[in-house]
Amino acid sequence: IEIAENALNKRPEKILSSLNPRRIEVLVNMAFNLGEDKLRKFKKMFAAIERQDFDRASQESLKSKYAKQVGVRADELAEIMRWGY
Repeated sequence: IEIAENALNKRPEKILSSLNPRRIEVLVNMAFNLGEDKLRKFKKMFAAIERQDFDRASQESLKSKYAKQVGVRADELAEIMRWGY
């Protein structure tokens, strides 16, 4: 988990500062499952987060091989990203 948190901390501060603790948990969870390199590939999701368009960020997280592989868990994380709780 510490490695996943460190990977997330490498993101620009303006992205992280726009997130509440639950949305940060989503990204830590994704980093834990994907690893830093693959998480970095979610460019459209991070762009949406930067704009605080959490609905779009949620949608972008589901447009991935990762989402298909983890199934229901990806759906749960997407909903947390969308609503912030």
